Amino acid sequence: MQTTELREISSSYIEKIYKDYAIYVCESRAIPKVSDGLKDALRKAHWILKDKNNEIKTLSLVGEMISSGLYLHGDAPASEAISMAASPFNNNVPLIEGIGNFGTKVTPKDFGAPRYTYVKRSFYAQKILYNDLDLVPLKENYDGSTKEPITFLPILPLVLLNGVSGIAVGWSTEILPRSLSQLIDVTIAVLNGNLNNVDLSPRFTYLDVDIKKISENSYEINGKIERKENDVLVIREIPPYSSIEKVKKNLDFLLDSDFIKDWNDYSSEEINIEIKFKKGDLNNFDDDFLLKKLKLSEKVTERIVVIDFDGKKIKQYNDPLSLVIDFVNWRLGFYKFRFEKLLREKEREIFYNFCLLQCFERNLIKNFIKFHNKKEIMNYMKEELQEFDPDDEILEKIVNLPTYFWSKEKKEEIDKKIEQMLNDINNYKHILSSDENLKKEYIKEVMEIRKIIKK
Repeated sequence: MQTTELREISSSYIEKIYKDYAIYVCESRAIPKVSDGLKDALRKAHWILKDKNNEIKTLSLVGEMISSGLYLHGDAPASEAISMAASPFNNNVPLIEGIGNFGTKVTPKDFGAPRYTYVKRSFYAQKILYNDLDLVPLKENYDGSTKEPITFLPILPLVLLNGVSGIAVGWSTEILPRSLSQLIDVTIAVLNGNLNNVDLSPRFTYLDVDIKKISENSYEINGKIERKENDVLVIREIPPYSSIEKVKKNLDFLLDSDFIKDWNDYSSEEINIEIKFKKGDLNNFDDDFLLKKLKLSEKVTERIVVIDFDGKKIKQYNDPLSLVIDFVNWRLGFYKFRFEKLLREKEREIFYNFCLLQCFERNLIKNFIKFHNKKEIMNYMKEELQEFDPDDEILEKIVNLPTYFWSKEKKEEIDKKIEQMLNDINNYKHILSSDENLKKEYIKEVMEIRKIIKK
C-alpha cells in the first residue's frame, strides 16, 4: 500500500473518531436532544424516577444512577443537574419536584445539600414527558448490563420550555425559555396547519422581567425598578443571567464613585434593594439609563443548537418555529406506532377471547379429566381448535385457567368483551387510516394539558 493511501486512511479514521468523540461530549454533557430537551444526566435521572411513586433523597437518586450502571461522571455534577431541574426559580416548569431547599427568588442556585433534599416525579413530567413509555427507544448502557432510553417521547417540544445553556467540542447552545402555554398553542397551530399569529418570543414565567427583541435572535432582558419619594429607587427584579451578588458589587462601585448616596438590601423572599440618590439626581435619569447603570439590563443572543432526532449529528435552528415544526412531525410518527401496537395487541387479545368462547360453545373443558398431563390437554385443544390455529402461548393460557373460570357468568363477560374489543379495533383502524386522524389524537392530548394548566 502506498504511503499516500495510508495517510488518507489514517486521516479519515482520525476525522471519524474525532467526530464521534465530539458528538459524545455534546450529547453526554452539554447539548440537549431536540427530541426530549434533556441532557444525558437528566435523561438517566428521569428514567429512574419514572418508577418511583414516592420521593427519594437527591443523593439516593444519584447513587442509584451510578449503581445501576447508567451514569459515569461522578455524584457532584449529577446532584447539581437534578437540583437545577427541580429549582422553581430556574425553570418555567420544573420537570422534577423538589422537597427541601432548592433555592429562593433571591438566591436561585443556593440548593440544599443533596443528602438533605428529596425529589420525585413532577406532575408535569408525568403528563408531558412520560408518554408512550412502551415505545421509548432503548440502548445498552456502556457495559451492556442494563438498558437506558435513547430519548423520551414528550408531546411538547420541551427543549424550548426551560431554556438550556451548554458549551461542548466545537459547539455552544443558548436556548431561551418559552412558556408552557406558548408551546401548547404553537404545537396545536402546527398540527392544524395554521401558523398565523404564532408567538414564540422568550418568556421567563418565574421572573417579572421585560424582554425586548433587538434583532432576529438577540434580546434585551431588563429587571424591574420602582421609583419612590425622597430620591429612593427600589430594585424589584434582577434579570435571569445575573445575580444579587453581582448587583450589590456594582452598587458598591457606584457608591464609591459617588453616583449614589447609599443603598440597603432588604430582600427576603422577594428582591428589595433600596438605593438612595443625592437630592434631585434621580429625576435626571430615565429608566433605560438606570437599568443599564445598575447592571439590570442584559443582551442575550439565542443559538438553538441541539442533537438532532437521529442522535448522530448537531443541528442548528435559525428560529424556534422551525424546531417546533420538525418536532411535531417527528412526534406524530410515534402516534402511528402507538396505534399500530395497540391494534396488534387488541387483535391478539380478541383472538384469545374468541378461543375461550369456542371452548365454552364446544364444551371442551369436560374432557380435560381424560388426559394424563398438561401436554396431552394442550394437544387435544390444538386439534379441536385447529381451524383457528392458536399458538402454544394462547393454549397454555387457556389450560392454566382455574376450574371456577368456566361458568355461565364468565361466558357472558367474554361475549361483552369481544364486542367492546371489536369497537376498539375499528377505532384504531379508523385512527390509522389517515394522518389527519392521527393529528386529531395528538391535538386531543395536547388540549388535555391545556385544560390542566388552566385549572
